[in-house]
Amino acid sequence: MKRQKGQDIVEFAILVPLFFLILIAMCAFGMFFSDYITFNNVARSVAREAVVREPGDSWDNVKTRNFNEYKTAGNLYKLTDENNITIQQTTVDGSPSVTVTVQAPIKTQGAFFSNLAWAGLLQGSDLKTMRATYTMYDENQQK
Repeated sequence: MKRQKGQDIVEFAILVPLFFLILIAMCAFGMFFSDYITFNNVARSVAREAVVREPGDSWDNVKTRNFNEYKTAGNLYKLTDENNITIQQTTVDGSPSVTVTVQAPIKTQGAFFSNLAWAGLLQGSDLKTMRATYTMYDENQQK
């Protein structure tokens, strides 16, 4: 019995850091997945607005409006300027389409998980920039 007196303390000291590591990893994954969904929604919204825009309304105006609306979206990633949103006229299976790509770099200040990432966890990783691409049929273009 005397030898088992400190067993609980040792188990506690081993398991609590592991528990908090798993908890922090779950929070970070949740924030990453939230950003993934958010920026895919931004790409879909920009594509929809680009294909139903009024005649004479330019894609630059569409980009500006959507950048101003979504620039604060994201937990770990952030839209830094309008050039993070690109709109291109494309053709998919012979049909005119619009392809929108949204690129958002990881935040470098203010986010705890981003600071952990910049501490070396993501160096050389593709996770430094979130990319979302969406292609939509352009209803306004003639074949």
